Amino acid sequence: MVRPTYKDGGYYQLPGGGAHEGEPDWEATRREVKEETGLEVKAGWLLVKDWMPYNEATGHAAGHNFVRYCGTYPVDFPDGAKITLPIADAEGNRELDDYRWLDSAEADRYCAPTRPDAYAQPSPPSSTAPWPNSNAVNASTGRRRR
Repeated sequence: MVRPTYKDGGYYQLPGGGAHEGEPDWEATRREVKEETGLEVKAGWLLVKDWMPYNEATGHAAGHNFVRYCGTYPVDFPDGAKITLPIADAEGNRELDDYRWLDSAEADRYCAPTRPDAYAQPSPPSSTAPWPNSNAVNASTGRRRR
């Protein structure tokens, strides 16, 4: 988990970001994890797909968030795995200022509370397209796709 400096609360979150135009979500996962941690990962199973509506307050566009399995610490990332956070920009600002390997028991302490609407909001009709992973879980229903 990484701690972004651009969000209030000092909470940790999964590394990630937006896909470039035409970039598949699994490639965006690999690129973003590399950019934010320095780790080369294999973007595995699609675990969650969540729809985020347009946010007027922040200007963030509507779109899908994807969470993919990229390994388990320390099994897939032995002690020799070095995390390298992005360097500061010319003004000395950093996008991320810390990282932590967390287990599920630590999530409540270090991560932002779950959005109350995160699982109640249905995805738009276009999200019913088939996905390359038949074990994917729909974030709004909790059911595996068939």
